[in-house]
Amino acid sequence: MGAVAWIATLQFFLVETFAGIHWRGYDFFTDRISDLGAGRSPFHGLVDGSMLVQGVLIGGGALLIRAAFPPGRLRDVGIALIVANGLGVILVGLVPEDSDRVLHDVGAALLFVSGNLGMLALGPALLHASSKLRPLGAAAVAFGAVGALAGVLFTVRSVSAHAIGVFEHVTVDLLPLWLMMTGAASISTVSSVRRRKDAR
Repeated sequence: MGAVAWIATLQFFLVETFAGIHWRGYDFFTDRISDLGAGRSPFHGLVDGSMLVQGVLIGGGALLIRAAFPPGRLRDVGIALIVANGLGVILVGLVPEDSDRVLHDVGAALLFVSGNLGMLALGPALLHASSKLRPLGAAAVAFGAVGALAGVLFTVRSVSAHAIGVFEHVTVDLLPLWLMMTGAASISTVSSVRRRKDAR
């Protein structure tokens, strides 16, 4: 179920794309993701609801799929950080930027930091596991490092001011992308094991 939940995080990409395309004047390059959830957005209810679902899929999926990762401190820390990311996404969905900017930014900061750190924790754990899991581990380390760097540059407005949407997307979107990859790989592994058992 955890793998399915992580694959289902695709839903927010679809909702966000729909809302952005159908809001005349919105620019994915220069506008923030949170703008789509603000009251001035014609699809703010849909986007905020999708964020709530996304947070549950991320955090709940992490708890459900935990056993698929090699046991140890890195796994425990990584899963805790992914759950924290899910909570941050839920907070952002519950508190749009135009309702309480401070609380909204707390949720945004939580998801910005925790998701990339979570991948940087889970990546090394997978790199030391079976060869089939190492590509996911390498992807986690690469995505986490790139996302963390983008997050730092996002806060330096002299760098990100004219492309803030790009830096924000790189910061937050690499985690659900990796979750979808991991969920799909987990289902594929389980299916392969079952086929081998059936063949005996």
